[in-house]
Amino acid sequence: MSPKQPSPPKPAAPTPKKTAIPSDSLLKLLRSHEYSDITIVVGTGPTLRIYNLHRNIVCTKSKYFELAIQYHIQSGSRHPQIQLPDILPPIFDILLEWIYGDMLVLEVHQPLILSLYRAANFLQLQGMQITIAKQVSKMLKRKRKLGRAVDFDGFEIVRGMFEYTPSSTTSFTSLRKCTDELALGENIPKSIIEEELARLGTGKEGDTRFWMALAVSYQKALECTICKECRNIVSTRMILDRMCCHCDSEGEGGKKT
Repeated sequence: MSPKQPSPPKPAAPTPKKTAIPSDSLLKLLRSHEYSDITIVVGTGPTLRIYNLHRNIVCTKSKYFELAIQYHIQSGSRHPQIQLPDILPPIFDILLEWIYGDMLVLEVHQPLILSLYRAANFLQLQGMQITIAKQVSKMLKRKRKLGRAVDFDGFEIVRGMFEYTPSSTTSFTSLRKCTDELALGENIPKSIIEEELARLGTGKEGDTRFWMALAVSYQKALECTICKECRNIVSTRMILDRMCCHCDSEGEGGKKT
């Protein structure tokens, strides 16, 4: 009987690489906390974290912070402190990367995407909501055209983003691009859309806007042009392209551009 071999050592956890920050980047202030003049308390319990931030920076991106800080200053506070118990610190870290540096590297992970979008809506970071919607649209397009896998349900992601988008914002242009991709790539039965449209007004406002946008996208998809050879195997471009999205050949009734 051979002696028992020792088990191989476990690989060490990878150390995250820190991106070099340009000397003139506002991210340097985020890292150093220098000149900070407000305190943000994020989370609750053992995960609670305190951030020392800069009012002039956060207020330029967030209407929520602007109004909250104005209230504290009018109440006589020289160093405002704001509580955000319903946002997790890891989510807030990503929000700050965008607020200070316009940086957003979106991971293909459903709970993370919706948590970010919901937090951005709460803090009234409309620019970040638009950026997230654009990135989701691009992910869905790469899945449709290149077959790249995504670790989320596109239908639920887009539906969730509609739920957390105020009707008064301009974010719907980016969200409609997401519904365009769903209509082109998800093979949603027309009967389901018709059933949901028949129930409009009986559910949440976000659901109503989602199904209305999806119905418009579905109709646009029906009007697409595809060549005969690719008809059964590809999703399509919009009618303005008038070309097959698989082989770029001239579509039926269309002219090659």
